[in-house]
Amino acid sequence: MNNLEHYLTKKISAKEIVSTPFPHFIIENFLPNDVLNKYLANFPKKSIIKNGVSTSKNRKNIMHKENSSEKFYMDNQSFVNISLDIENILLKHVSYKYKDFVDFDINELNKDLFIRRDICLAENGYKRSPHIDREYHFVINFLYLNDPYTDDSKGGELILHEFKDSYKNTNLCNDKFPEISSLKNIVSIKPKKNLFVSFLRNNNSYHSVPEMRKFKNTRKFIFFGIDSRYDIWDKKDTRSEDRFKKFLSE
Repeated sequence: MNNLEHYLTKKISAKEIVSTPFPHFIIENFLPNDVLNKYLANFPKKSIIKNGVSTSKNRKNIMHKENSSEKFYMDNQSFVNISLDIENILLKHVSYKYKDFVDFDINELNKDLFIRRDICLAENGYKRSPHIDREYHFVINFLYLNDPYTDDSKGGELILHEFKDSYKNTNLCNDKFPEISSLKNIVSIKPKKNLFVSFLRNNNSYHSVPEMRKFKNTRKFIFFGIDSRYDIWDKKDTRSEDRFKKFLSE
């Protein structure tokens, strides 16, 4: 076990999972300062990541196994090595933390799990309407690398939702892109430097990001998806084409 694995394993093991509104945990000061500084120093320049894939109008990504990312990875072995170390630790320790919150055998599932890494840059105007992620995700992990907030900045939090009482146990809960008025905000997480957020992608893991407003700085973060090679969760309906189109256009 190397120093980073020892450090992160201790941090992850010490954290209890919060079950409401769905299983999640948060770790501040996730990486040791020297590792964080090295990771940030090798984070892709804006000019490089701007040529990546857009998942929204104000978010660019160097996606998992994207062809255009090969040169960046070849030229930034230090970034790759740190990423791989983190990914091995997440696969080994984070997936097992959720074993008491699923009704299937994690040991069997682990045979099909891998890490999907997206390097992300979000700018002023970035937002995500309430949604639930794809069915092949097992655990969603975000590592925020910087603090882009200024005194005037508003929005940009990661909001964890649950349905309002009047919508619970109805077929409306099967909507992949529910109307925000049907949801309650249960947890609001303000991203900041070296913050790690993890949650189980189950059939209730609705989340959103309110619009980043008056941001002069970009948000740098990594998405580490613990994913399966096949769908794990029940498929949700797209009950409103308008909301689906709105989500895609953000």
